Amino acid sequence: MKLGPFIVGAALLASTGGAMAGVAVNGTETWVASGQTQALAIVIDDERLKVTTQDHILIYRADLERMWMIETSQKTYVELSPEKVRSFDAFAAKAQGALAEYQARLKEQLARLPAAQRPMMEQMLVARGLGGLIGDSPVPPAPPPPQVSIAKAGGGKTVAGLPCENYDKTENGQKSDEICVAPMRGGGFSQGDFQMLDRMWSFVGSDNPMYPQMMFSTMLRLNDFLRWNGMDNLLGFPAIPLETTSYYQGRPVVHQILTSVEHRAIPAGEFELPAGLTKRELFTSPP
Repeated sequence: MKLGPFIVGAALLASTGGAMAGVAVNGTETWVASGQTQALAIVIDDERLKVTTQDHILIYRADLERMWMIETSQKTYVELSPEKVRSFDAFAAKAQGALAEYQARLKEQLARLPAAQRPMMEQMLVARGLGGLIGDSPVPPAPPPPQVSIAKAGGGKTVAGLPCENYDKTENGQKSDEICVAPMRGGGFSQGDFQMLDRMWSFVGSDNPMYPQMMFSTMLRLNDFLRWNGMDNLLGFPAIPLETTSYYQGRPVVHQILTSVEHRAIPAGEFELPAGLTKRELFTSPP
C-alpha cells in the first residue's frame, strides 16, 4: 500500500483555511494487476494526523508525542514513544552483535568439517537463505541512495477540483512514478503545510537502522515519496501530488487518486485510540 503521495497531498491541503480546524481527504488505491481497490482516508490538524485504510489505522499525536499503529482485523496496536524510537538503536546494535557471534561460531564449525563435506554444507546454507553468513559480513552494506529525477511528461487534468500537470519520476534511470501535480501557489498553499508530516517523520527517525520494522509491512511505502527531500527540490516549485501511478521493473503496480477534500472541524475524538484493542510490542530483544 503505497500511500506516500496520497499523504503528502493531504498534508498540503490541511492548513488552507484559518477558520477551519482541519481537513478530511478521501481517495482510492488500486492494484493494477488484480484490480483490487480500497478506500483511503486522512484527517489532519495542526497537532494530529490519522491515516485509515482497509486493515490499518495510523494515528500520530504530536501533542502527546505518541504514534499508534493499529491492525483493525487483529484488534491490536503498537505504541511508539520517543523513548521507544531511541531504543531501536540499541536493539539494532545488540542484534548485530548476536548475529556476528553466531557467524563466528558457524565459520568455526565449517572449518572443522572434512574438506569433502564443507562445500555440501555451504550449499545447504545458501539454499536456506543463509549464504551471507559464510562471507565476511552477515549483513550486506546498505545500497547507495537512488539517483532520482523528475521531468514534465506533457498533458494534464483536474483531480479533486484542482488542475494538475503530468510528470514522470525516475530512479536510477527507470520510471518509478507517473504523478499529476498541482502548483501549491495555485491553490493558495505554502510549504508550511508540510509541518505535520515533517514532525511525524522526525518523530520516528526515518534514518534509524530499525526504521523499516517500525511500520506495518503494508505501510512501509508511506515513506517512499517523502524521501525525495521535498518534491519542490526536484520540480523547482512547491506542488501537490494529486494522482500517482507507481511502477516496478517497468510495469504499473499501484494507482492512487484523491477524490475529495473537505474542510471541516475535526472532532477531538477522531484522534483517540479506539477502545477494545490489545497492546503488543513491536519487537523483542535478542538473547
